[in-house]
Amino acid sequence: MQKLPVGRIIRLAYAFTFGQIGTIIGLVWIPAVITAVMSFFAQGGVFTAILAGGQTGVAANGGPQVAFYLLSQLVSMLLFAVMAVAVAKQVFGMREGSPLVHFALGGQELRVFGGIAGLIVLTVMLLMAALAITGSVETVLERLIAPVAAALATGALIIAGFLAVLYFAIRLSFFFIPAAVIEGEFGISKSWQLSKGHFWQILVIGIAVLLPLLFTISVIETLIMGKPYLDLTAKMTNDLANVAKYQPDLMRIQQARLPFTVGLHLIITPIVVGLLVSPAAFAYRALTGKPQALPDA
Repeated sequence: MQKLPVGRIIRLAYAFTFGQIGTIIGLVWIPAVITAVMSFFAQGGVFTAILAGGQTGVAANGGPQVAFYLLSQLVSMLLFAVMAVAVAKQVFGMREGSPLVHFALGGQELRVFGGIAGLIVLTVMLLMAALAITGSVETVLERLIAPVAAALATGALIIAGFLAVLYFAIRLSFFFIPAAVIEGEFGISKSWQLSKGHFWQILVIGIAVLLPLLFTISVIETLIMGKPYLDLTAKMTNDLANVAKYQPDLMRIQQARLPFTVGLHLIITPIVVGLLVSPAAFAYRALTGKPQALPDA
């Protein structure tokens, strides 16, 4: 079985993302700005509705705000597909036209959008199945063995279920964008085929590429939220029986910092898309040679 050149793919992903950052910005800025604007108004509306309900002592009529938030998430998925296809084509050397202004919505983008929706549905179904199996087994164990042993066994089963869902999710998702772009397929089934025997290599690639990014984003968001937010979070952690009383103040801080957090996500979108899409595209090239083999190390 052909092995993935893990180190080489990681190097290529970083080199592509930061070496062609100007091109990536040009390819994604239009859908990224639309996503940021929607996110700002959608999240702000939900915060306002929840806080208004808390202040009056009555549940807020937040139906329109929640509906707009859900719609914004759906549109954001479609816009991510637009960005992902453009960046994948750049990796494959297939893109034409100016990189300064780009927005395309065709069959490839719709296939990627459908793949994202399908992956979400499949993951939710797998999680529900794992929870149902765990609940049934827990009931049986409580009847057969001591409570402490039953709790330990249930905990181990929950961990096993989570790892199983992670395994399926990684294998189904990793190659689906390149497959949708190159082969004109829905992508998920092709990803499952291509990832056979490569799970641990894919996991290492994902950790090496995404973990530093996620850590950096978390640190910056923590700095944006500031010390009051951290203090409230610490108090809530030490007072789990009264979590609800801390939520309004936490939400007010989140609402006040919303322009900065949304701005942060807008700024880092080119890097996020580059590091999400390019490793799979380079790995796809390594395994299939389509549309061309990997460049020499």
